[in-house]
Amino acid sequence: ACSPSHAPGTFYSYACWNYNMLALVVSQIAPEGFAPFVEREVFRRLGLSGTSLGAPRPGAHARTFGTAAAGEISDPTAFLMYRDGIAAGNAGAFSTAVDLAKYCASLLAGGAGVLAPSSIMEMRRNQVPAGLGAKRGVGWVIDDGFVPEGFSADTIYHTGWSGQSVYIDFGRGFFAVVLSVRHGGHEAAKRHRMHIAAAMSRLFR
Repeated sequence: ACSPSHAPGTFYSYACWNYNMLALVVSQIAPEGFAPFVEREVFRRLGLSGTSLGAPRPGAHARTFGTAAAGEISDPTAFLMYRDGIAAGNAGAFSTAVDLAKYCASLLAGGAGVLAPSSIMEMRRNQVPAGLGAKRGVGWVIDDGFVPEGFSADTIYHTGWSGQSVYIDFGRGFFAVVLSVRHGGHEAAKRHRMHIAAAMSRLFR
């Protein structure tokens, strides 16, 4: 056992390890394992025919930042986990703009039978104690300085490492999906995608 490095409620740091642990827990509970469980309970229920875990479905896929070929996982930890037959919970999902739109719409619709409305509320509720410099719900950012202009205070979003961003505005019933392949700095690329989402928002005011 390892002792905590900080007392609860006194420190915040972004990390992916908890989601990898969650995937391992699900793999122990679900008889078929994590990836098939997500395929059955989420992808099929929502009709996400172009979405998969670990490897892309057949078709055209862009080569993303830090990979040697199209269809490779850019996150080094997730890449090694899937290579060794272990499903990662933090990265390794391949999808399309159409499927991501379906997923966003399902959250705006209250979960569409896949997630309970109470679970979605935990995504929207700030879980980080005040004064620690971040606002995050379960699995989503609430505010880290990259909320697009025109989006309401009831917005959650995720800015992918290799060039993807998803923004869901519950206050307006609006979402924006921005898929790109970044080159250069992560922060600058996030800001450019934020501006694209803001422009999309202006079109639908």
